[in-house]
Amino acid sequence: MISDEIARQFENSGAKYVLTIGLFLENIREAGAQYGKIEKIITLGMEETPEDCLSFIGMLIVDDGSLYQKDYTCDPHNDIVVLPYSSGTTGPPKGVELTHYNMVSNMCQMMHPDVTILEGEPDEDNQETTVAVLPFFHIYAMNTIMTI
Repeated sequence: MISDEIARQFENSGAKYVLTIGLFLENIREAGAQYGKIEKIITLGMEETPEDCLSFIGMLIVDDGSLYQKDYTCDPHNDIVVLPYSSGTTGPPKGVELTHYNMVSNMCQMMHPDVTILEGEPDEDNQETTVAVLPFFHIYAMNTIMTI
């Protein structure tokens, strides 16, 4: 069952919060109940936010930042910024730990003039567009399309 696999990923990652869209909300709720340590489910793109969830856009609009650590420092070489899960082709899916440094260095590589697909400098009259055929949870799409 899909919620069983999601619950294993929650446990593997030590998740406390989950960001999801309405389409996956019931699976996330089931997995969260199995795992037992999800503090909040944050929904994205839903017109009506269920009472047991937080609205991502609502958080952006009204959050005052009081819940965040004031003295937090980031170690870009060691702090994990994203934890995409492998497809599990050689076993169960595993979290792939990517640091800030991993992501930024890959973006720098992709921006090299011999590699980049971008043409010219972006401005009001020149904005690159592309069709994203890979899902953004796939690391290639996440790093080369979504972040550049």
